Formats: sequence, structure tokens, C-alpha cells
Amino acid sequence: PAFSNCSFIKKVVIPEGTTTINPEAFKDYIALEELILPDSLQTLPNLALVTCPNLKTVVLPRTIAKTDYPFGISLPLEFFKNCKKLESVTLPENITSIDTGTFSGCTSLKTIEIPGGVTSICADAFLDCESLETVILPKNMTFIGEDAFKNCALTSIELPASISTIYPGAFWGCDLEEFTIPEKMIEIPYSLLRDNSKLKKVVLHDKVVTIGYDAFRGCLALEDINIPESVKAIGGGAFAGSGIKTFTLPKTMTTVPYNLFDGSALTEIILHENVRNFGEAAFSGSKLTEVKIPKLVEILGDWYGGEFEGCKELKKVTFEGDAVHTITDNAFSYSGLESFVCPDSVTILGGWAFQKCEDLEYVMLSKNLERLGLCAFNDCPKLEILHYNGTVEEFGNVEIFWGEVSEFEGDTRYKGSITQVQCTDGIFELVRPEQ
Repeated sequence: PAFSNCSFIKKVVIPEGTTTINPEAFKDYIALEELILPDSLQTLPNLALVTCPNLKTVVLPRTIAKTDYPFGISLPLEFFKNCKKLESVTLPENITSIDTGTFSGCTSLKTIEIPGGVTSICADAFLDCESLETVILPKNMTFIGEDAFKNCALTSIELPASISTIYPGAFWGCDLEEFTIPEKMIEIPYSLLRDNSKLKKVVLHDKVVTIGYDAFRGCLALEDINIPESVKAIGGGAFAGSGIKTFTLPKTMTTVPYNLFDGSALTEIILHENVRNFGEAAFSGSKLTEVKIPKLVEILGDWYGGEFEGCKELKKVTFEGDAVHTITDNAFSYSGLESFVCPDSVTILGGWAFQKCEDLEYVMLSKNLERLGLCAFNDCPKLEILHYNGTVEEFGNVEIFWGEVSEFEGDTRYKGSITQVQCTDGIFELVRPEQ
């Protein structure tokens, strides 16, 4: 440990002819700001530079000996990790990869040029390099690993056409404004561009097959995206929290993924006639004003529901067919609905389906209703009476679920003021059995 705890020498130049440096030569070198290593080094051991808190500039040998790392010739694992003051580095010309965590946590690094022979940038390579604005990639690169540039300050990046694989989260939390998917990539991994709040434009080529979950979650400035007909699957939450306002579901998909536009700026959704299922909270918290339920949908929601929960601007729901037999829990809770006409095909209306719909004044229940969760109308202050498309006698056969206190489900008791149902031939009085 030649320079261990050295507190006064700021610059070290190792002379040409030196072939070996002990791995701990610079361990805990407090004062070191600039390090220049000679081309004569035969190996580049892990020099414990992570323990050099003031290191700003490093010049490495022009070439290094072949290593045993899986991606070819590379610097030692996590070579510069957490060198928080590192501003510039000159990399060896012959390396073929940037290994796992090489520069992770280098919060002062602003720009870096990757040597021309590098084909792979591995996981976490530049993770949390929060000042990194410019990265110049070589033309022959093929692989970028998971979280490779996560939480960097990148505003733009030119990806070479040779890239065929990008792993999840590679550009999560950057400041990119535009992104083009390389032509050799047919699968967009999950969380690829998550929380790029400045992202305005994404270009997909016509061979993309899948879009992973949360791929564009939190992209607030993203208002439009072209979805090619080649896309067969989109993961849950792919556009949640995004700025997209209009979206057409690809005809290759018959299920709306869970959380697809949760908390987004979506105002219009176009669903084709072959859609059959809605995933959990698919549009919850979005800006939808109107929705048309396709004719083949049988169950509106899954075990949790909440498809349109929190859609405060949703005023109109239209059913284009008579296949729907179940409206699940929380389907329209906390929405802006003012009225709702239940198709006569509906046999089950789940609990909390319209909970806290503060503007809801009119509800027409299905004539074929078999089970009604009365807590569906909890805290609907303007709803004083329910309407039923059948007789008093017929409504008497409907199973009413009032709700009970359960240690697993919390307080599910009915908290509304509804005591009557207006039927076609009179009023049905709602009386709780124990009363």
C-alpha cells in the first residue's frame, strides 16, 4: 500500500517501463486527484480506486492484456465505482467491453467516449452517473446491459444500427428527449425508458413484436407514439403516467394490459371489436372522458378491477354489445360519472364498483341482475334511489350483498343513503336483514 492514507500528493505519474502495480498500491489514497498509468503495464489489477475519494482524472494504458471476463477484454469489475469526483478518463484502445458497474456512482463524470472495439456495455456500467450528459458509442456495439445508464443526465444518445439487445432499465431515469429503437431490436425490454420525464418522441420500427411492462412509465412529455401492426404484446403499465393523450390498441391484442395507462394524460382510447378482457386498473386515474366497451367483453375487470377507478373526467360509458355479465369491484370508483345504464346482460355487480362517485345521480340496474354488492354505491352523495329495469317481484329475487366487517378486507359495510329501488311497477324497500 505505497500511497495508503497519503494526504498531500495530488498527482501521480507512473513511469514507462513499469510492468506491475500491486492492487492495493492506491488503497485509501485520500489526496489523489490525477493518475497517469504507463503503456508498459502488463496487467491492470483492481487498484481499489473506489477508495480514492478525490480522484478526478485518470489516463489508463493504451492497451491492456486480455482478461478472463465473460465479455472479453475489460477493466476489472467496478473499477471506478463510486469515484464521485472523477471527471474524465482515457480508456484503453483495445478493450471490447465495459464491465459490470465500471463507472457506477461516478457522479461528476460528464462525458465519455467508448473505444471503437467495444461491443458490450454491461449491467450498471454507468448507473447513477447523474452528471453524465454525453456518451459516444462505437459503430459495432451490439449489447447494452440492465440499468447500464440508469439515472444518468443523458439528453440524447445515438444508438448504432448494430445493437440487437438492450436489457431492462438501460435508460431509466435519464433526460432523453427523443429515442429511436434500433432496427435489430424486436423486443423492447421492461422499464427501458421509465421516468424519462422530458421524452417527447419515440420511434418504433415495423418489426417490433413486444413492448415490456413499464417501458415508458412516467414519461410525462410523451404525447404520441407510433405502435406498428407488428406489435403482438404490450406489458402492464407500459404507458402509465405518460403524457399520451390518444391511443389505439393494436388489433393483434385482445386483452387490455393491467395498469396500461394508470395515472396518464390519456383522453381517448380506441379499442377494436375483438377486445375481450380488461386487466386490473387498466385506465385508472387517466383523463378519459368517454369509453366504449367492445361487444365481446364478458367481464369488466379481473379479481381486483379498478379499470376506470379515479377517472375524474369520465362522464360517459357505452356498451357496444350484450356480452358483459359481470362488472367487478372498483370498476368505476372515484370516477366522474353522472349516470350509468347497466346492460341487461349483467348478472353480477360487484362491490365498490361506483364508490365515491360524487357526481353520480342516476343508475339503471340490469333486468337480469342476480347479485348486487350494495356497497358498490358507498359514499355517492347525489344518488338517492336506484332504478331497476324489472318488477318489484323480480328484484326481490336479487341477492343483496350488504357487506360486513372482515379482518381481511377491512370495513366493507354499506355506507350510503339508498333505501329504495324504483322498479317498473313500484318501489322496492331496501331493508337490512338484521333490521
